[in-house]
Amino acid sequence: MAGIDLSAPLAMYLDAAYAAVCDAPHDLLDKLQVSITLQSARMRPDRATWGLLPEHVALSQKITGLQP
Repeated sequence: MAGIDLSAPLAMYLDAAYAAVCDAPHDLLDKLQVSITLQSARMRPDRATWGLLPEHVALSQKITGLQP
């Protein structure tokens, strides 16, 4: 993603992001998804939907060991 900044065309950014996701190890993508879920809950706390969104349910199941 070197050389890509806010002035880069969207197509270039998406190509680089797609390549990074395709080449990344699965465990790294899992950690990234958990981090994004937690940070988005901190940035936009909506107490009415806490724990109800699919990504929250999946994360709580992973934490408690109750995988479906």
